[in-house]
This record gives sequence, structure tokens and C-alpha cells, in this order.
Amino acid sequence: DETKAKAEWDKVTSKPTSLTFLYSDNDPNWEPIALATQSSLNKLGINVKLEKLANATMRDRVGKGDYDIAIGNW
Repeated sequence: DETKAKAEWDKVTSKPTSLTFLYSDNDPNWEPIALATQSSLNKLGINVKLEKLANATMRDRVGKGDYDIAIGNW
């Protein structure tokens, strides 16, 4: 519900202006999800930088906490 999301977002006092979204090149389904997330958050004024990484590199970054958003599976 985009209207409700925008209303809730308006209540947030400290809003990020940009986020980094990590996804692995291991699964072709993750890129469309990343793009959809980027589009949705852009409507709220958040710039989302997408980073498509080799799976091992992504796991390393996630393990270090060097990301804002990540998608993956076990």
C-alpha cells in the first residue's frame, strides 16, 4: 500500500537519502527484486545504489555488516 507507506515515511524524523543494496550474481531472480526495491524507495526520495557482486564477495560484505540492504538465501 503505497499511500500508507508514504504516510508512515512522513513520520520518520531522521531519513536516509541513500542506501546500498547488495545482491549476488548467483541467482537471476535477485536483480528484478533489487530493481523493484530501488524503484519503490526512490518514490520516497531514497537513492538506492545497486551492487551486483560475486557470491563470495557478497557474503564477505554481509558478514562485515558493510551494507544497508541485502538479498540472499540459504
